[in-house]
Amino acid sequence: MCGIMGFIGHPKSAKASKLSYQLASKLLSETVVRGSHATGAYALLPPKEGEDKNRCFIFKLDAASPQYVKTKPWKGIQGSNPFLLLGHCRFYTHGSPQDHTNNHPHVSDDHRLALIHNGVVTGYEGLKKTFACKGEC
Repeated sequence: MCGIMGFIGHPKSAKASKLSYQLASKLLSETVVRGSHATGAYALLPPKEGEDKNRCFIFKLDAASPQYVKTKPWKGIQGSNPFLLLGHCRFYTHGSPQDHTNNHPHVSDDHRLALIHNGVVTGYEGLKKTFACKGEC
């Protein structure tokens, strides 16, 4: 079982950012009924002043979502105008919640791609071969 939430906001609206953070915290907390062993999130944040690349936030924790949203890392994105956020909580069926290999989100090495899914992906070896990046993506 998994709980999945997400939203897309506006990177330039401070009012929308505050609402988005509050909504995301509430949605993520409510997903606890779908899994309480591990929680994780991926967020895209606008560039800092003078920079041109978006920043990302990735944080996984072996705890239920109501505890997750009280942590310093999660609270740290408040006010940073997240404009895309994916959240996931899970009841572990494969692997330990302390081993973040199976905890979501799954993120590419360059942090440009994040994946959250429900259930177990079987036959992933074939998918990996089909979709693996060969050279520059």
